[in-house]
Amino acid sequence: MTERDPSSTPEDLLQLVDEEDRDIGSAPRGRVHREGLPHRSVHVAVSDGHGRLLLQKRSLGKDVAPGKWDISVGGHLDPGESYLEAARRECGEEIGLTGDLELVELGRRWFLENPLDRERVATFALQSQGPFLANPGEVDELRFLEIAEVDAWISQGLTTRSLALEWQGGLRHRMESER
Repeated sequence: MTERDPSSTPEDLLQLVDEEDRDIGSAPRGRVHREGLPHRSVHVAVSDGHGRLLLQKRSLGKDVAPGKWDISVGGHLDPGESYLEAARRECGEEIGLTGDLELVELGRRWFLENPLDRERVATFALQSQGPFLANPGEVDELRFLEIAEVDAWISQGLTTRSLALEWQGGLRHRMESER
C-alpha cells in the first residue's frame, strides 16, 4: 500500500462490489456517490475499556455530514485493500493510531444511507486510550462519551445517521458490556 493524501477528492478510486460483496472493479469517488454505486467502507469503534466510546466531529470541510459527530474512525477501501487493512490505515490517517492495533471485526452489513450512498461496511472494535492525534483535514475534535451522552446526541440529531445505525445495531449493547 502506498502513502496517499488523507483528504478525499472526487477522483479517489473506490473499490466497487456486487450485492454479494465481491470485487467488481473501481470507480472515482465522485462517480460512486453521484450514481449510487455499491462500494466498501470500514468503521472502527474505539472504546476506553470503561464503557465510553470515542466520537469524532467531522471536519467542516467534509462533503458528507460536515460538523456531525461520527463513529471513532471511518473510511472507504482503496482498490485491492482488505477491510482490515483499510481499518488500520484509517486509524492512522484520522486519529493518529498506528502500529499493531488489536482490531476485532464485529460484522459486516449494508448501510443504505440514501439511493446515492450504498456502502458495504465492516465494523471493527478497538480498545485504546490514545494518545490520539486528530487529522485536521478529517476531524475537528475527538471526545469520549458515556452511553447516556451518545443516546442524547443521537436523539438531538448531532450525529451522523451511520453512527445512529451502528449504535442501534449492537454497538450500544457492546459498550454496556464493557462497564
